This record gives sequence, structure tokens and C-alpha cells, in this order.
Amino acid sequence: MAAKSTTARPYFSPSLSPRAPQFNLQ
Repeated sequence: MAAKSTTARPYFSPSLSPRAPQFNLQ
């Protein structure tokens, strides 16, 4: 599930998308 989420939604991962830290906090 984690791997699929990282591929489908990269903004959930702080490492892949550092420009969207607000999503990681939520």
C-alpha cells in the first residue's frame, strides 16, 4: 500500500515532494 501510494501520490512523501510539507503534516 505504501509503495503504491508513493507512486500514485508523490506529494504524500516528504522526500519526493519537499515543496508540499503541509500534506505530510496532515
